[in-house]
Amino acid sequence: MINYRLGEDSALDETYLTGVDLVLDATDNLAARHTLESVTRRLNLPWIMGAATRFHGQVAAFSRTRAEGCYQCIAPAQDAERSADCRNEGVLGTVVGVIAAWQAQDALTILIGRSSPQWGVLRVYDASEQRIDKLTPEKTPVVGIYPNPSNGRFIIESSQAGTYEVLDMLGRNIANGTLAPGTNNVNLNVNGLLLVSITSLEGETSVHKLHVK
Repeated sequence: MINYRLGEDSALDETYLTGVDLVLDATDNLAARHTLESVTRRLNLPWIMGAATRFHGQVAAFSRTRAEGCYQCIAPAQDAERSADCRNEGVLGTVVGVIAAWQAQDALTILIGRSSPQWGVLRVYDASEQRIDKLTPEKTPVVGIYPNPSNGRFIIESSQAGTYEVLDMLGRNIANGTLAPGTNNVNLNVNGLLLVSITSLEGETSVHKLHVK
């Protein structure tokens, strides 16, 4: 057992997950899942998300490449503050069992290489109606913004070309540039809480918060 809170140090996050074959999510926290998405993406690891609250549960598996999309496509980071969890909402015990069984089955099929789960497909279980729904979310233009532990700066993962602008919390421009599809390394000479504005070639803009140490 490792007594460490995921997300406190991006370098340690990678250290603890380096060398594993896949990651099973057993958190009860949207922010922690976004950290898992970022770290496993940087390490090219598959991971299996599992969530449960009240009478409902969700499972989704993400491949090494994220060609099918990622967790950001399903649950944008800006939704973290208004998300529900079983600590506050409660959860039916049997729902947890169903979700855990699905995760275990996906993990076994991946590890033995016999077959692959439906990558990126969100499976939603409704215990009150005994129903299972499958959803395939659309890929988002920006699939991840996170610190780069190798140089202390940050990385923007984008599925399409566009531009970025970095602002401090007073709205002052710190940096700007163009984005290419894939991994973009951004170097900064400042630390602290920043705003990153991303604009696609179609003119769609999204704003993300980032803490650079």
